[in-house]
Amino acid sequence: MNTLDILKALSDETRIRIFYLLLYEPLHVTEILEILKMGQSRVSRHLKILQDAKILSAARDGARMYYGISPEFRLHPLYDSMIQIKENFTQKFWEEELQNQFKKDQNHLFELLEKRKSATISFFEKFGDLLELNQNLYVDSDFYRKKILDLLPENISLCVEPGCGTGWVSIELIKKVKKMICIDQSQSSLNKIKEKLNPEDLNRIELITAPMEEMPLKDQIADLVVLSMALHHTPNIYKVLKETYRILKNNGYLIIAELEHHNIEDMRKKFADFWLGFHIEDLKKELMNLNFKNIETYKGKGKGKLQCIFIKCTK
Repeated sequence: MNTLDILKALSDETRIRIFYLLLYEPLHVTEILEILKMGQSRVSRHLKILQDAKILSAARDGARMYYGISPEFRLHPLYDSMIQIKENFTQKFWEEELQNQFKKDQNHLFELLEKRKSATISFFEKFGDLLELNQNLYVDSDFYRKKILDLLPENISLCVEPGCGTGWVSIELIKKVKKMICIDQSQSSLNKIKEKLNPEDLNRIELITAPMEEMPLKDQIADLVVLSMALHHTPNIYKVLKETYRILKNNGYLIIAELEHHNIEDMRKKFADFWLGFHIEDLKKELMNLNFKNIETYKGKGKGKLQCIFIKCTK
């Protein structure tokens, strides 16, 4: 990356506003327009400049184009500098007018994200286990659950499953590990896990209501983290993987089961999917940038319509 190009790209007030919005999580163009209250041609021009400088990356996901901070820029020294500068909103580094604009942008963003989060939680509270049954029209859940179990390392003391849903994978994992922590935003989903487990197994599972982007767990607590069909529900994949890295012990394992990228737009509405699957190389790049190692990848779909991808790696 060219440092001079980065500095030039960030020398404009609107582009700094866009950059600070996208630090929270990826947004599609319509959302950026809504927050900034600007026309599309103007915003598109600024997005292109930031993308050309490799500060932002863009990904088409079905009918939507999402923008986010590029993995390359997160590794650049100027990335940390921009975050430190951001913390000085209330100090004299910024002119008062710009400080106020940043705060307005932030408030609009938080309103948008809260609506998005509430809609997702409401969806899972309402449909719960029905999703598993309806999803079988597209994905062979028996196949990907078996593959996860095949990839499990031996002698796992503590396994954490963020985004566990109603526990279809959890009830299999608890048979293979000594203790589990299941994390999900939906309390009703966690209640379903209680219904599925016998009392003996339930005593070895801790259920926590929380987002997987902010897990209320100590650093280096887990021997294994399993992300089973969870990442395509979160806008901020990077943040979830970073949290996963934080809670894993050194040499701890991460197993990911996900959908390969597809174009069935209807799955957003039917299953509250945020992303239409992933390209395996993109996930590998994110993991490598976070210093995960020994990355193994697999593919398969069993009897399902959609291809599944699997990743096993260590911290």
